[in-house]
Amino acid sequence: SKLDTVSIRTARKELKVPYLIPWIVDFSQPLDSSGCEVLVEELSKNQFTLYNHIMVEGSLRFDATVVDETKKSIFEISATKDRMIISPRYESSFDSFLRFLETVVENFDPSATCKSAYEA
Repeated sequence: SKLDTVSIRTARKELKVPYLIPWIVDFSQPLDSSGCEVLVEELSKNQFTLYNHIMVEGSLRFDATVVDETKKSIFEISATKDRMIISPRYESSFDSFLRFLETVVENFDPSATCKSAYEA
């Protein structure tokens, strides 16, 4: 994933606009509310703190701001029952994303796959 800026020129001035390319984690099994609770617990055990997290049952929706306490990185996650979108905030480190993905794969869904939004 990547957070960058793109220059856009208008008739009167040039603007810098944020440009985001998120990662997408596709789950091999549907995520439900109990699975979300397990995921939150595993992330916590691996030094990821979730802030402002919201879980809506029914057609599952889970959103949170994640702080990697080890790498001091911040990113956003947004999940449905089938996938999770991971978006950088500020200057997020690549190592942090890999640690996060490793935690998901090793402790929650061993068959989860990750791809760039370009590949989606």
